[in-house]
Amino acid sequence: MSRLLRLSGRGAAVQYGLLRTACAATRHQQFRGMQRVTWAVGRAFPRANRALMALPEGRIWIHLDDGYWVREILPGRQYERELRRVIDLLLGAGSGCLLDCGANIGYWSLVASSYLPAGHVLAVEASPAMYEQLTRNAAANAGRWSCVAAAVWSAGGEQLRIHEDRRQHAGNTVVGDLAVPGTSAVPVRTVTVDALAAELPDAREGPLVVKLDVEGAEIAAIDGARETLARSGSYLLYEDHGHDRTHRVSTHLLDLGMHVAAPGEDGSFTRIRSVRELDTVKALPYRGYNFVAVADPAALDVLAARTPA
Repeated sequence: MSRLLRLSGRGAAVQYGLLRTACAATRHQQFRGMQRVTWAVGRAFPRANRALMALPEGRIWIHLDDGYWVREILPGRQYERELRRVIDLLLGAGSGCLLDCGANIGYWSLVASSYLPAGHVLAVEASPAMYEQLTRNAAANAGRWSCVAAAVWSAGGEQLRIHEDRRQHAGNTVVGDLAVPGTSAVPVRTVTVDALAAELPDAREGPLVVKLDVEGAEIAAIDGARETLARSGSYLLYEDHGHDRTHRVSTHLLDLGMHVAAPGEDGSFTRIRSVRELDTVKALPYRGYNFVAVADPAALDVLAARTPA
């Protein structure tokens, strides 16, 4: 459950009140339409308006015109419940590290750093606009996690361009056609997961969790993570979107000999032994699906064993 701590910006109190009213009106429909409502209301107020929310794990700034993260000012919502369950199981004991690749505003860094010692969470974000929010949220939590401005890629030291869409920021990407109306293309340096993992403390007493949400750059990022993912105790948490019926990310991992499972909101883990099984798991084309990949299949057994009956 979230709680408002502070508002910032001209008219922010009115904007926040309108969003909460819309929340009440859409509650019976699982808050459908809140994204569009948020964008529509936001056009009447300064873009910089934001709310500082208290979550159980810490504090997080949310821009009031952000249709993606507005859920965090609404009561009764839990973001990506199945991924949260996995992170709780892996890091909830207070040991290990998180490498948060494609951290956006830092939600998963906030969650993991509430369990782990300072310095055991490293958040990486390629978009300059989102990186600014990421660092603000790290500061709001006394610097519990470190931040790196870079694109996770197959090789470090290169320069790519990321197209930024302020409204659809969850889809900001360094791959594909960058000449998209309404976006701006900005340069960003590249770094590999292997290089980033070397900056984390020795995590032999706990798992090394790599959360990968890099909007189309997953295969390049995985190719720059071979050493890290081969380690005992390493877990890759990644998204394979329902609109991709070729299941290219999961196929790539399976071809590399990785072992893959799909976590369910009920705590179940469905082993993926062939690409054809993904046709059933990824049933809806409009949503992303979270998966866990490991080099050692016993690591999935350990994870399933920790799940409450």
